[in-house]
Amino acid sequence: MLMKKLWAIYKATITESVNRRGEMLVYVLQDFIGPLLSILLWIGIVNYSGSIQAGWGIDKIVSYFMITTLLTLAVNHYTDTLVGYEHIAQGEIAGLLLKPVPYHLYVFSTESGWKTVRLLVSLIPLGFLLFIFKDFLRLNFSALQIIAAVFFSILAYLIIFFFKFIIGMSAFWVTANDGIVHTSWAFQSIFSGRLIPFNFLPPIMQNLSLWLPFRFFFYMPANVLISELPIGILIKEAGIGILWLTVLIIINRWMFNNGLKRLTDTK
Repeated sequence: MLMKKLWAIYKATITESVNRRGEMLVYVLQDFIGPLLSILLWIGIVNYSGSIQAGWGIDKIVSYFMITTLLTLAVNHYTDTLVGYEHIAQGEIAGLLLKPVPYHLYVFSTESGWKTVRLLVSLIPLGFLLFIFKDFLRLNFSALQIIAAVFFSILAYLIIFFFKFIIGMSAFWVTANDGIVHTSWAFQSIFSGRLIPFNFLPPIMQNLSLWLPFRFFFYMPANVLISELPIGILIKEAGIGILWLTVLIIINRWMFNNGLKRLTDTK
């Protein structure tokens, strides 16, 4: 019964998203221009400097950014603004808590519906990027790399969801959490591998990244495809990623329960 309700929410969100054609057009252009500029920038850097970090040729760089572009479309959430601004700050959460599905699952279903449409629409500009840079791509993956990429992509989807849910719930304690949201975006951009591969960060930042969950957002799912990592490292990283997911779920539950208490105490 619960799955049927969640499926209905998912389909309703898809219908609503399809009807927002103008907004989707803007996102399509954004999905095309951003990655295009990043790839051209890196090609220019390599051509100008004449050298690049060992093991990272131009084909690996372009392949990396093409994969992270697809991952951004497939696994990145905007739960922080949805939960923090639309639901908590505007008071919509009171009505949502009365729905016959748990609030977290309701948000997950709506986010997944939106992501489905966004991904499908963005496959058009992604296809153009693949055509433009086809001569630079390295797409010969082993079965282990594909399995690992699927696993780490699913893990990334869940970690990003619960992390951004936590950021959104900061609105329970602050009147406007825009600063917290934007600060988290900055950290994600630096440490997730979206703007620059983890390997190109200064050593001190690489060491700091090992203590943060952000590398599981985009870097790990992309890196397992473009690098043939030993099975031991894959198992180790999978364990660390699952540990981070568990920690985020525990923090999420604690913040949600205490946030609701704070919300009801102030009314």
